Amino acid sequence: MGARGISVQRLLAGSEDRLGLTQVTGGKGLANRLHHVQVQHHFNGGVRGPLRRHVVLIMNPARRCPLIMRDRESFLTFLEEIRAAKIPCIFVCTTEKIADNLRDINEQTGIPLLTSAYDEFLLESRLTGLFREKIAHRVRVHGVLLKMFGLGVLIQGDSGAGKTTVGVMLVRMGHTWIADDAIDIQKRQGKRLCARGVKPTSNLIDLKESGIMNIRNLFDGSRLAEETDLHLILEMQHRSDVSSRGNMQNIRAFREIMGTRVPCIRIPWTGRHDFDALEVERRLKAFERDGDLL
Repeated sequence: MGARGISVQRLLAGSEDRLGLTQVTGGKGLANRLHHVQVQHHFNGGVRGPLRRHVVLIMNPARRCPLIMRDRESFLTFLEEIRAAKIPCIFVCTTEKIADNLRDINEQTGIPLLTSAYDEFLLESRLTGLFREKIAHRVRVHGVLLKMFGLGVLIQGDSGAGKTTVGVMLVRMGHTWIADDAIDIQKRQGKRLCARGVKPTSNLIDLKESGIMNIRNLFDGSRLAEETDLHLILEMQHRSDVSSRGNMQNIRAFREIMGTRVPCIRIPWTGRHDFDALEVERRLKAFERDGDLL
């Protein structure tokens, strides 16, 4: 992350719905810069821990906060703390409108005030994801990451459907294991996407029949790799979901990740892991051969 960080305005651009924004007041303050992938909550009249510099402050009107309470002395003291910490912006969550008694904050400090319909925890999660994308050019997703026929393949689908088991079967069929569960995707030169597991758990898998174990106890090093370029997403769906969308064999689909379009193949998920593994391999062979979503 660069020392210059990112402006509030750039962080918000195109992300209004994602953050549940309902109102923004800021003016020149929208040029304020954020430098840390952190947010700071207030609880019961104060802030948890020292007020960190250059980080987003999230307030909940339902909780006691010096900026909301009518105690003038507490209000002014906390306002000075916010100024000293160079807080770039303040979110007021679970509300659709900036309260009248908060409107002066922007005028007195130049700090943008924003309201969101989301609670503080969902808002924090969304803000963290945006920081990761727009500052570090990185997103975190869930799935099983393999290398098959020279292609980096991310298998996604409902939790508990058996993606990990199918991934293990595919490695036993000759493919390469990268990671399971939490996957970091980073945008590198141009629009290239590179994917890898999240340390320190990148070598761990959770198999229903044997519990959590280290993938190195299942396969030798020739079947393992640290990272891969991401070329394709396989979206595993129950047959009923696929049927409701009609015949998906001939539908061309893509997923956009940080401005890069990644081909996405939707595959019926039967629950018969051996059959599902063969179907994944069949679709990948067709894609490798034709470059088409068959």
